[in-house]
Amino acid sequence: MAEPVATTRDVRLHGRVAIITGAARGLGKVMAEGLARAGARVVFADVDGAALAAAIAAIEGQPGCEGVAGIRCDITVKADCERLVVQTVEKFGALHILVNNAGRGPRLTRRSGNRSSSPMSTARS
Repeated sequence: MAEPVATTRDVRLHGRVAIITGAARGLGKVMAEGLARAGARVVFADVDGAALAAAIAAIEGQPGCEGVAGIRCDITVKADCERLVVQTVEKFGALHILVNNAGRGPRLTRRSGNRSSSPMSTARS
């Protein structure tokens, strides 16, 4: 007998705060919307300000969404990543979930054996 499929109605994330990078369109937008519908407060982060505003307008105020916000962020700029975390914590009081979905990254990686030199991986809250 097949296992029942979980839906967002089965997942409860009330009281949790998430950041999704690359959230203005595509898979990032779908993940951010799903987390919001599951009750998380979600920060949609993207480099494209116009697409970000449209994504927020599409989900804002929908039933089951505790709160959403959009923050323009270029993940290749360390200061943007740090600002993203700080503004998220200022707005929602915490950060529990981080989805690094953005389709861009640093042009160069460190040769020291550390393959991840993304500013998002080094940003501290």
